[in-house]
Amino acid sequence: MLSVHRLRSSLAVAVLLIASRASADWSHDPRIPNALIPNTFSTQRADAAVPDGNGGAYVFFEDDRNGNKDVFGMHVLANGTDDSAWPVNGLAICTAVGDQTAIKAVADGLGGIWVAWNDNRSGVTKNYASRVAGVGTIQAGIPVNGLLLDAVRANAQGPPQISADLANGLVVVWQYTFTATDFDVYAARVNMSNALVWSVPAASSNAVQSNPVVT
Repeated sequence: MLSVHRLRSSLAVAVLLIASRASADWSHDPRIPNALIPNTFSTQRADAAVPDGNGGAYVFFEDDRNGNKDVFGMHVLANGTDDSAWPVNGLAICTAVGDQTAIKAVADGLGGIWVAWNDNRSGVTKNYASRVAGVGTIQAGIPVNGLLLDAVRANAQGPPQISADLANGLVVVWQYTFTATDFDVYAARVNMSNALVWSVPAASSNAVQSNPVVT
């Protein structure tokens, strides 16, 4: 069970930091944690949290309830309770085969959240994105289990790094394994209508370009 109280968990640290105004309303007794997902016995790992602007947070986590690591989300209110408008055990964002890991999330500027992750459904890691509405649904236009950000290049992609753009869209960058000794950097943009606009090399040569960051 994923708790929002355990100080050593990435979720507790993230939620307590970004929702510090609400922390006094939450249990401070380590024997009585604030359960984020109360009705599952799976293993969860919180990867990302985005403030909701009202003292709460949108939390996105890996969950193995289906036998592999999937992407789920939950809205934690300012008082430390789950938003009743969201599914009780979290919103399923991606439940494809294989593991989905390295989740990143950022506000879209319109009350929703962009979410991206590294996905092994094909046996080769690729990056996918989705967009979640603040009311706990996947926004229209997003394919089931996410939007593939590069359908052209065949080799493995490293975990995504993301940022919202100035037009409520999403920019994603990642390291691409061109060969065993040649790593490049690629980037993609999804617009506010949830359409992939471009997916292009950002830095490519017969050398190593690695560990990209976007802000």
